[in-house]
Amino acid sequence: MLTVVVAGLAACAAGILLARWGLVAVPRRLFAGYPNGELAVGAFEPGVIALTAVLTVLAAGSAAALARLSGWAVSAAGVLLTLAGLQFANVGVPDQGIVSTALVAAGLGVMCGGLLVAAGQQQLAGRLATAGGFAAGLGLASPVLLLLAPRNYDPEALGPDVYLPGIALALVVAAAVTAMTRPVPATAPTARVWGPVAATAVAAAVLYGGDAALAATVDALRLSRDGLASARRIDFVQDLARYGMLAVAVAVGLVLTGYAYRRGRADLARWTLLCLALAAPLHMGLVRGLYLPSAPYVMLLAAAAAAALGVAATAYADRWLPADALGVCLAGAGIAVSTAAYRMGPAWGYASAVLVATGTGFALAAGLARVLRTAPGTPADVAGSAVLGLATVLLAGQALGPLIVEAASSTGYGSDLPLTLPGLAGASAVALLLLFGVSRAVDRIRRDIQDEARRAVS
Repeated sequence: MLTVVVAGLAACAAGILLARWGLVAVPRRLFAGYPNGELAVGAFEPGVIALTAVLTVLAAGSAAALARLSGWAVSAAGVLLTLAGLQFANVGVPDQGIVSTALVAAGLGVMCGGLLVAAGQQQLAGRLATAGGFAAGLGLASPVLLLLAPRNYDPEALGPDVYLPGIALALVVAAAVTAMTRPVPATAPTARVWGPVAATAVAAAVLYGGDAALAATVDALRLSRDGLASARRIDFVQDLARYGMLAVAVAVGLVLTGYAYRRGRADLARWTLLCLALAAPLHMGLVRGLYLPSAPYVMLLAAAAAAALGVAATAYADRWLPADALGVCLAGAGIAVSTAAYRMGPAWGYASAVLVATGTGFALAAGLARVLRTAPGTPADVAGSAVLGLATVLLAGQALGPLIVEAASSTGYGSDLPLTLPGLAGASAVALLLLFGVSRAVDRIRRDIQDEARRAVS
């Protein structure tokens, strides 16, 4: 019981750490061609986190020494590397921003990769606790930071940047120590961990290549030959930028979902498709917190309760309840409400934030718990399946960065915000329902075949 509790708390702390120093890279705006957008070093952080996470899983499945080590110990090493990067940012040496960002991103990747391997090494209760804790941590980051920040805080420099990573390190180390009571069984090296590395590398190439092509296209079309731009041209270019970023995010999601389908058929494809749908709400939840300093307790309760309900839905109602589609619908509704919040008043903003937090926490916890519970193979194989969703959230979310900031702040460049993000959520919910039906049909056919075989034997 103690191992399960500590694992859940450590996963929650890791989720907060990833949200604060990983997902926060979105406001740095990868897309330099967007109006007022500037390319920053932090824009490449999500790609580094995703690639480092899958490489960590690859090492755990390929190296015999790491395979015998608890994944929590590997995760603790990642938290230490993150702490080193955060401390290096305060040194004040030339180019420290690049080095600090690289260390933080690599540390977060190792932390997440080790956490997923640790989840694969646990029994069912530990896997469910890790899934719920990690999902809750991602949703709790904003309210926790708002509660711990000074009363007159600077939204661009939310603290505390020292003791939160320290608490996370202590909890992850505690999880590693308690895991020693259950020796990690020896497992043979597996070739199935190479697939997530290749798929993530291709998705990252699609992200950065698509972004560069979109930026060049928008820059070429922004002004007419005489150097002037009419209102119609400006509207066209802005819509091209918005829908172009959406297309890049969908392309990233399709790459990872296509590989997930080959690896685990409809069940695993549901996980990556879910993460594509949640990429914007998860990032938006952190950015949205900058504009809702008066409601952290409501957000705290919503995120924690939603994660617990998501795990319960997977454990007890997975056969008949499409929890992932339901959560995506709630999150999409929250984003849609946010488009009207700047005209309707603060209450709409609070409603939007609660819907986003509830939907993302519920769907993410349910989806991750289902993958950790049903994915076959060694702990590294299980982690390799789960890490595909993490890569989808990071890469697709970065492609949608400017749209997320635009929706979170309820400000646009026109009179109304386009429904790109709610449209993506709605389309994903429909696709998730279809995959849910396919999974249930396959299970029914499998059970019928097994029943026929038993009757033939008897």
